[in-house]
Amino acid sequence: MESGVKKLTVVEKAYAAAAIDGEGCIMIKHPSTRPTVFNLYVEIVNTDVRLVEFVQKRWGGSLSQHHEPIGSKRKPRWHLQIAAKNAMQLLKDVLPYLVLKKKQAQWGIKFQSQMRYWGSTPRPASYIAFQHKACSEVHKLNKRGR
Repeated sequence: MESGVKKLTVVEKAYAAAAIDGEGCIMIKHPSTRPTVFNLYVEIVNTDVRLVEFVQKRWGGSLSQHHEPIGSKRKPRWHLQIAAKNAMQLLKDVLPYLVLKKKQAQWGIKFQSQMRYWGSTPRPASYIAFQHKACSEVHKLNKRGR
């Protein structure tokens, strides 16, 4: 990450941006069991592990391999999921280089920068409304065929 030991180059940031634009997804979503809790995610899926490992080594995240059913002619795919603060840092780093998903990234950064831990204190209605709006806007931007 940018705040870590190694400073990232422009080429590394631009390459990660291209991976997100071409093979990735920026989402704000909530678990089905907790409909009032939202999280920011950046996901990249590819059949070549080198692409997702490149991003993971620089911004963290959880990497898993998904195998296709027996008899399928598809290659296994690698799935990288980066969440919360790491996702926000990734989006901040690549924002100048994004072409297709710049608006989703802007919403993601704005969403994550306003995240707070409320503990047992009820969250203000304005905070909940903003989370719903950010989730809805990113969802609309991610729709296919728009």
